[in-house]
Amino acid sequence: MDPNIVGGSSFGILWQQQAAADEDFLAKPLVYTLSDGTEIVITASNQNIVRVFNSRTGVIIAQRQITPPFLQSDIGCNDIPNYIGVTGTPS
Repeated sequence: MDPNIVGGSSFGILWQQQAAADEDFLAKPLVYTLSDGTEIVITASNQNIVRVFNSRTGVIIAQRQITPPFLQSDIGCNDIPNYIGVTGTPS
C-alpha cells in the first residue's frame, strides 16, 4: 500500500458489520475486484456462513451457510470454542 494513501486523512474504517454473538472469524477476509471494477470483501465464519460485501458501502451482496458447523464437543477439539466451521482463509 502506498504510504501516502495510508497516512492520508481519507484512509480509515469505511463500515463495520455486527456478527452474531456466537460467530467468530478465524479466516481472514478476501478482497476481490470484479471485471466491472466493483470491489468485494468475502468473509467466512466458524458458523460456516460466507458473506460477500460491497467493499465501499458494506452492503451484503450475498450470504449463505455452507453446511451446519460441527459442535466443538462432538469432535473433542479444545483449540476452537463452541462451533467449528471455516477456520482458514481459502485461496
